[in-house]
Amino acid sequence: MAESISRVTIQRAGLPKPVLQFEVAGPEGWAGCSDFGWPDQGMVGEMDGEAKYRDRLEAKRQAPEKVFGAERVRDDAIRRANWWVVHWGWATAWDTRALGHKIREGFEDARRFRRDGGGRSTN
Repeated sequence: MAESISRVTIQRAGLPKPVLQFEVAGPEGWAGCSDFGWPDQGMVGEMDGEAKYRDRLEAKRQAPEKVFGAERVRDDAIRRANWWVVHWGWATAWDTRALGHKIREGFEDARRFRRDGGGRSTN
């Protein structure tokens, strides 16, 4: 439901239509699947609803630090594949102005990220 709400809000904000369940691959192979992808912008978006975390914390009995740590690892892999990642929650998903601003700001961040070399390794 959260992704559907986000999809409608994205449309109402006049943003480009995203690719849903966008798969990201890079030099290291598959990096992850994101709720929304904007290939022309080099950005993916994640709607972080409560169920996403509750399922992992309760049903799978994972510790909070493991759940959030796994998300950071995934985001890092996506960035190394040269994609920018933006997250938002329920309140933002309902707010046309807030979500529009967050995604537009993400597009600018993605542009700078790619211009400055993206996720290339500095080692």
